[in-house]
Amino acid sequence: MFYKNKKTKVGLIVTMSQDETWPDVIVNRVKGYLPMARQTLQNLGFEVFDCNEIARTSSQMKAQGEELRRKEINALVIYVGTWTYSNTTVMAAVNAGVPVVIWANSSVETFGIVGGSIARGALDEVGIRNYLVYGDFNDSRVIDDLKKYVSGIAGATKLRGMIYGEGGSRSMGMVTARIDPSEWMSRFGIDVDGFDQVELIEENLNKLGIESYRRGITANFMNEIAALSAEKPEFVFNLVESINNKGELCYFIPALLNLYSLPYTGNPVEAMFITTSKSLTSKTLRKAGINNPGGYSPSQWKELIPGHQYIIKPVWEDGSLGITGESVFTFTPEYADKLKSYNDTHWLIEEYIDGREFNITIIPGEKGPEIMPPAEIVFNNYEKGKPRIVDFKAKWEPGTFEYDNTIRHFPGEKLDPVLRKRIIDAALQCWYEFGLKGYARVDMRVDRNDIPYVIEVNANPCISPDSGVIAAINEAGIPFTSILRRIINDINI
Repeated sequence: MFYKNKKTKVGLIVTMSQDETWPDVIVNRVKGYLPMARQTLQNLGFEVFDCNEIARTSSQMKAQGEELRRKEINALVIYVGTWTYSNTTVMAAVNAGVPVVIWANSSVETFGIVGGSIARGALDEVGIRNYLVYGDFNDSRVIDDLKKYVSGIAGATKLRGMIYGEGGSRSMGMVTARIDPSEWMSRFGIDVDGFDQVELIEENLNKLGIESYRRGITANFMNEIAALSAEKPEFVFNLVESINNKGELCYFIPALLNLYSLPYTGNPVEAMFITTSKSLTSKTLRKAGINNPGGYSPSQWKELIPGHQYIIKPVWEDGSLGITGESVFTFTPEYADKLKSYNDTHWLIEEYIDGREFNITIIPGEKGPEIMPPAEIVFNNYEKGKPRIVDFKAKWEPGTFEYDNTIRHFPGEKLDPVLRKRIIDAALQCWYEFGLKGYARVDMRVDRNDIPYVIEVNANPCISPDSGVIAAINEAGIPFTSILRRIINDINI
């Protein structure tokens, strides 16, 4: 793909402590720092967004962080005018969702460097990447550091969620000439998607005597689908997983294909829309009477039971993005303060099911949906108390304990027949309840009583050669050409 560098969007928050002992002259001085900081950043060529007022309390910092996030900023600068409290900075940073540059005022009268150090220490404590700059608006060293740190942060942030294609082979067979997809994902949030998935589909369509060609989707997808309709293909094999790096928008493609009466494979728009949101999925499962861990918005923390374990997940992200070992927590009244820093729009709390995990692939058959062999995710060598979850490290960071000890396994006949039936029944319920078609994957946790709980319905799973879906198909011993026929026969018309 070609990447066009757009102007860097920088969020700006000016803060000071909420203590009422500050004289008006200091408060007004800090208020005057806002236009000065804005102008300094604009002079560096950044597009600057702020809320036109300083923030002093936790609620004000949270609100400004949320507002700047909606502006899709690439970096956040927090100008600390006086000494301040650590939790206020964390509130702003968590809700803005980007790395932070702390800019501390140099006045000894207001203890700005103390506030800056407190802010930086708090962000370090919660794992939010940040940098500290200390000095006046006319200090050339400060200006250089601001440009360096903000540009670096923004450059890395712009890469998040992008999908880069890897084509060709290793130059002269050199391992060092290959991209390491796991490292790109862990360091930059980039999904390096080889053309393996597309090539697998093309190769097997060719075996079936079906001629195919490729079309890509960008932010200009409405015109692209309109142009595709003019080409009058017999059908579209839909592999779109995101639009403009946002997975939650992928349902627009089946919607537009419907608009132009273009037949397409995979799941219909309704299933794609609901399952893309973990929150909507949870509500649909509950309404259908299908076991699931429930769902609470962070603002509903009062409904959580002290002493019970929960897991907090991003509503929209896929591929375990945003999930770490610390995502599992035991609720206490004191923990409520941390939950207040999470935005209801982006986060969902579920009960943590401490037990086994299974992935169930479903493919259409002549007599209805057919369940492929259940795959169990085995957590080897996990010590007692360590959450057994497929977190970001387990998926994307080779060399970590989680990555090396989280294994896909097909238990086959060793799987208890009663549990197998419960798993299959739950998966089939999901197929019919969500109106799934083509192919899908249902993820479940199984508690100590062998009761399965559906934690995710994936209506658009990857079908690259090394994916879980293909692994299940291979375990079933079904040729992929046969699978393609089934998918095409279950097409959306």
